[in-house]
Amino acid sequence: MSPAAAAHWLPNHEGWIDAPPPAFIPLCPLRFRSRLNRLPVNAEARLLEARPGRARVQLRLGLFAFEARFAIGREPGGGGASRVGLVASFANEVPVVSSSLDRFAVKKLASQLAERTLAALVQHAEHEEAAADLSAGE
Repeated sequence: MSPAAAAHWLPNHEGWIDAPPPAFIPLCPLRFRSRLNRLPVNAEARLLEARPGRARVQLRLGLFAFEARFAIGREPGGGGASRVGLVASFANEVPVVSSSLDRFAVKKLASQLAERTLAALVQHAEHEEAAADLSAGE
């Protein structure tokens, strides 16, 4: 997975602030523009660990920071089906300007982000799979 491909599934990715390198560099921040509850924010992704089909990433959207583990691979015995996974770890309280979000607001925001990110990851995986099928058929 490259930063260019990650742009398809990073939460609410709206464009890069700095041009990303062609490949991920562990712990090197990738800065991008995003939205958090419809508000524009600067965001950052840092690759912590990568293995084939798996990545652990530290994400920050404005003041909202969390760690996410992504997985994608073939479903065992699934006849070509893929399995996509996302595990995200959030703090119970998040600081915001002159206040903080309690654990219930954090849970709601985290659920929305996880849902959108997982849907974007699935859509990207399906697009990549369809492109691979097309090139294999030629």
